[in-house]
Amino acid sequence: MEKSYSEDNTLLYFSFNQNSSCFCIGTDKGYTIYKSVPLNDYYIRELNGGVGIISMFNNSNILALVGGGKRPFSPQNKLVIWNDATSKTICEITVDFKIKNIKIKDSLICIIGENKIKVYYYNSLDNVKDYKEIDNIETLKNKNGIFGLNLNPQKHIISHLSKKIGEVIIKKYSKKDNKINSKNKSISAHQSEITCMSLNYDGDLLASCSEKGTIIRLFSTSKGELIKELRRGTDYAEIYSLNFDLNSQYLICSSSKGTIHIFNVKKNEGAKNPKSFLSSIGSYLNIQNDYLKNEWSFSQYHIDFKGKNIVSFCPESNNFVVLTENGMYYRSCFSPSNGGECGTVQKKDYLYLEIDDDIL
Repeated sequence: MEKSYSEDNTLLYFSFNQNSSCFCIGTDKGYTIYKSVPLNDYYIRELNGGVGIISMFNNSNILALVGGGKRPFSPQNKLVIWNDATSKTICEITVDFKIKNIKIKDSLICIIGENKIKVYYYNSLDNVKDYKEIDNIETLKNKNGIFGLNLNPQKHIISHLSKKIGEVIIKKYSKKDNKINSKNKSISAHQSEITCMSLNYDGDLLASCSEKGTIIRLFSTSKGELIKELRRGTDYAEIYSLNFDLNSQYLICSSSKGTIHIFNVKKNEGAKNPKSFLSSIGSYLNIQNDYLKNEWSFSQYHIDFKGKNIVSFCPESNNFVVLTENGMYYRSCFSPSNGGECGTVQKKDYLYLEIDDDIL
């Protein structure tokens, strides 16, 4: 049985595609693409160097690649649009900075650097090589390349750091008379450095957190107003990923604590996010305390790893997948009505995956 990885290789990057039906890893030798649910299929592509960033255009054969590792596949200031079916480059986009992250969707390609962002528009994947630059943005230092992009193909909305600590810029693009116009709104989201953010499918909700990692704030992007504060915990932690489900019913969060938290975003539907047991007392005594107003996750899942990990909801109802940098895959299912602790549906080592592994 061929393994999906090898001892003389190095994992450089891992990410989900837009609907989380697949995930990709970049390695010193190329990349591997897996089917997310169930995890029982993959294929390997070896290139002439390492892939430091990889992203799929939906479920197509078209990939966005950036070189990485000791011997990069391509310069780290160049985005390669790659056709996996033909193993050929479709086009290349070269920028004047080292690429930290990329975000792609129907009609938009976003390249994120440490202090700059470039946004490109294209009509269709069949003509992706006819892209054109529509925006050039300067930001606060962004070493991790955090950025938000909605996925609705009818709306084009991004979220990015401004030049002010704790502030997020929401930018909406629209096409009129064959010209791309943009409209900005600033949101004062946190008092300290923002370390993670995400937009929902339609782009009307923003979730963000700061370097403390204790509070996640949910904002309306149209009004810039705070909707609610969600509490991950009381101890400092690094939040690695925030993701909404496609219906914007739930928000899921992973962190360096090794605990996955699920919050109910919509009111009066399903299990409610609990509040501190002191909140009713505080209200009775008219005590104004933000901690008492925070909502806690209604469902949780624990993994036995506290390093970098990412999490996303799956197309399958109430399922989510966690990927860790040491190669573990966890799939779990939560109860929308009861919440509580989630159980494991499938657990595998995706770096040394054998297709005939059993599902738990």
